[in-house]
Amino acid sequence: MRASSESSTAGTLAAAAAVGRLLRLDAAQMTHALGSAGTTTAGLWEFLRDAADSKQLHTAQAACNGLLAAYLAAEGFTGAQRILEGPQGLAAGMSTDAEPSRLTDGLGCRWALAETSFKFRASCRHTHPAADALQRLIREEGLTAGDTEAVTARVHQGAIDVLGPVVAPHTVHQSKFSMGTVLGLIALHGRAGLTEFDRHFADADLAAFRQRVRMERTRRWTAPTPRAGSARSRSPLAAPVVGRWLGRV
Repeated sequence: MRASSESSTAGTLAAAAAVGRLLRLDAAQMTHALGSAGTTTAGLWEFLRDAADSKQLHTAQAACNGLLAAYLAAEGFTGAQRILEGPQGLAAGMSTDAEPSRLTDGLGCRWALAETSFKFRASCRHTHPAADALQRLIREEGLTAGDTEAVTARVHQGAIDVLGPVVAPHTVHQSKFSMGTVLGLIALHGRAGLTEFDRHFADADLAAFRQRVRMERTRRWTAPTPRAGSARSRSPLAAPVVGRWLGRV
């Protein structure tokens, strides 16, 4: 789903399922709700190229479309019966290697909620492992931003696909998809939270630090979003460290 935003695709289906549950839809009605929700999923990553505000619209649109689909199903409005796995369904439209059998893999015993992680930074999830690594390096070695000659974040291809095009962010939101900005906030302010982005994303010292950051694809992590994704950060004064999802180091 590299071309589409998960917030507005999977989010639409999730909203429909949640509202359908609250409305106590039966199995047939829920199928119709998902069918209608699935056909309204939309949200492309192109907004990131020119710092548009569309990403915020994605979540709102997902909630709206999911809500509408569930209420329509409750009133007898029909939707596609195979919206997920059908020959012209969501999987076919979003990928070339979909495996329909995975839709029910672990059904009833595997709970996706337990696999969901928290965002400890107010930024794209792909930036978090490198931010964790750099923060630990600075803390343990007593470094400052001025001590850093260069930072190399070793990442998987998915991170490069999403973050690579954002070289010089023009807005707060676009800066959240900039590896250099996120690591710069960590180095200069110790955090990459909402306040730091709002106050400092356009600072000159942050822009200077951003120029010293680069991403390097490593073959070790080949999945689009590894379960234990990692990044490595280097400083002339300290050995490399490895950061992992959920702040595990």
